[in-house]
Amino acid sequence: MESLPNRPPPARPLGEAVTAWVAWFGVVRLIVIVASVLGVGAGAYWLLRAPATPVETSTNTPSAASDLALTMIISAPPNMDSPQLISADEGTGVTAARTIATSPRP
Repeated sequence: MESLPNRPPPARPLGEAVTAWVAWFGVVRLIVIVASVLGVGAGAYWLLRAPATPVETSTNTPSAASDLALTMIISAPPNMDSPQLISADEGTGVTAARTIATSPRP
């Protein structure tokens, strides 16, 4: 009868196997790999993150097509000496009226 094949040696404990692998692979190489992975992850986060909301989105803006304040000169009624300049910002509804200094009407 033929002899049976040799049995494999018993399994090593996990700690001993990891220690042997780290000794073979190298501690410095493991540190460099971990630092590289962290650096690439931080760079990817920095490149792919959503940009911050601009400040302009929280301010009131005019609802009209133009961003300029609406300004018009109204001619003076018969009982006034000079016309008035009226400025209105359509976004906020703020109006201001002031009298324009002009020469009196003939």
